[in-house]
Amino acid sequence: MIPENYIVTIPIVLFIVASLAIVLKKETSVKVSSIISAIGSSTLILVSFIGFMHDIDVKYVIWDANGSSILSSLCTVHIHIDKLSSIFVGLTGIITLLASVYAIKYIEKHKSGYYRLLSFSYPLTVLTMYLLFVSWDLLWLLIFWELLTLFSQFIVVFKGDKEAISGAYQYFTITKACADVLVIALVTLIIIVTGLKTSYDDVSLALWAYFSGNKAIGYLLAILALVGFGAKAGLAPFHTWLPKAHPAAPTHISAILSGLIVKTGVYALMRTFLVFFPTDATIGLIVASFGVLTIIVGNMRALAQDDSKRLLAYSTIGQIGYILLPMGAGIYLMGIGQTLLGGFALVASLYHTINHAFFKSLLFLTSGSILYATGSRDLNIIGGLSKQMPYTAFAALIGALSIAGVPPLNGFVSKWMIYSSLLPSATVISLFGIIALAMSAVTAAYIMKFFTAAFLKPPKVKLDVNEVPGLMSATQIIAAAFCILLGVYPNFIVKVCSDALISLGYPISYESFKILPGVVLPNTAAFMPILVLMAVFLLAPLLGLAVGVDRIDNTWTTGYPRPTSAMTSFGYYKDLREGFSEYYSISKELLAFARRLSSAILRMSSSYEDVSYDLNTMLYGAAVFLVIGIFVILWGVIS
Repeated sequence: MIPENYIVTIPIVLFIVASLAIVLKKETSVKVSSIISAIGSSTLILVSFIGFMHDIDVKYVIWDANGSSILSSLCTVHIHIDKLSSIFVGLTGIITLLASVYAIKYIEKHKSGYYRLLSFSYPLTVLTMYLLFVSWDLLWLLIFWELLTLFSQFIVVFKGDKEAISGAYQYFTITKACADVLVIALVTLIIIVTGLKTSYDDVSLALWAYFSGNKAIGYLLAILALVGFGAKAGLAPFHTWLPKAHPAAPTHISAILSGLIVKTGVYALMRTFLVFFPTDATIGLIVASFGVLTIIVGNMRALAQDDSKRLLAYSTIGQIGYILLPMGAGIYLMGIGQTLLGGFALVASLYHTINHAFFKSLLFLTSGSILYATGSRDLNIIGGLSKQMPYTAFAALIGALSIAGVPPLNGFVSKWMIYSSLLPSATVISLFGIIALAMSAVTAAYIMKFFTAAFLKPPKVKLDVNEVPGLMSATQIIAAAFCILLGVYPNFIVKVCSDALISLGYPISYESFKILPGVVLPNTAAFMPILVLMAVFLLAPLLGLAVGVDRIDNTWTTGYPRPTSAMTSFGYYKDLREGFSEYYSISKELLAFARRLSSAILRMSSSYEDVSYDLNTMLYGAAVFLVIGIFVILWGVIS
């Protein structure tokens, strides 16, 4: 049997080796880095499986330090993989495996860019995500958090044009500014609460005891942690880096950004509020309120986008809201004694986290395939691609139906779980559930715009395109298969999510759920209404095909022989956007204010930012990190 320290170390070694592809030339460096990263991602899946079967606990002693516990923490890398960590490690393994394989052919389309920087930074981004998920010490969590920001900005800046540099810079400055808030929260927590102890076990025990007599400071720490971690998760109003970074990054990087990097913020929030903090209704209400705000901001902004990747970036913001809302609602309901609905909401939050990783990565991969084939992200220009790109169109359709919440796909299962836990609670959470349910119609609207504008409506100019290479198509089909499987057979994921929450001490019973293919409900709910709804979704298309219709004229001219504004992406929901013009004008004013405030802050700290953003300085820091990492690995293996 392989020792646990070897199991944990193998992915670290592989990703470090992958980063050494920087010594190769241009496109070759990215391909070699992607291939080795794909192998490393496969080992993450193995680590996740073993970690879920039983906890893995490994300590790598860099230096045997006595005395101060802070110094001892810095000199010892404590890795502990529990069921919650295993879920996120498994997601990292699967999504990065698909992205790495996709990149092998996708990168051939780029004629210029920082190839070697990408080949160096991409595997180290995956590595720091992995280490962040498995770290069992607050100080090391913070170190890996900052290193993730450092390396991931370089994969955004790959193209090297103005858009890429601006997107990477905004991502770096926003997440770093919020990370500084996070530093304040964690340092305060360490000094005041834990008595200089930084192990997760010590922090949890100390904070639970401290919170009961010092709620005001506890709530302050909770808000600071929410802001710090929420910035990377895409929490509104700290979400503005996503629409900048996504269009600028290569497609497989966008899939990583949306499918995984934002999940590091979700993981940190779950670890903080489900483990470190006691179950408190006020904290739950705060988290849920930010979740509702994030849903509204993300969905309404997505509706107005004509750039395919910007649309999906805003969509990610909205879906993060759908993750945070049930998480906060679950904490709130647990805090007021509604254990069944509270536990169901927490399972729904974790389930939707998993589902979003798959359908949003899939949608970004399909948008990348569109860009690969047409050279454009503009939904006003492209169109009619379903015949030329049937595999991509099929995968995009599955992703679109999944995020829209159409049964029996995975998005429907987790979203219906969210509504089923929020609406019956007879509290303010019920109002949040109504808003989330209404916003699901907006989700369906913007994703229908994405799919129909790209694949069904006539293009603005004639496009001579072909299906993308086999490797790229295969990754899309595999991701689509996951969306189908996680919807049709929810038993496994519900069991995984339940077990993870039970291991954290939450009174959740797998037997308290009613589970059928495509639907999960609490055992107090009735199945018949949802079965009727599913029947309507499934039988309506079949009935339409059976009855048949006579085409009068082109559908996309709304039955008239003359083109209309509906022929363009901009024409979608024009009346709706005009009806909500006040919302969009207010959001523009707030964005303008935020930009002015950001510019003022950046001017005040320009010298510091210039130094911290300097490429050579960053690469030097990365090299030092690699040396330390290799030293840690060798020391741990030898000892």
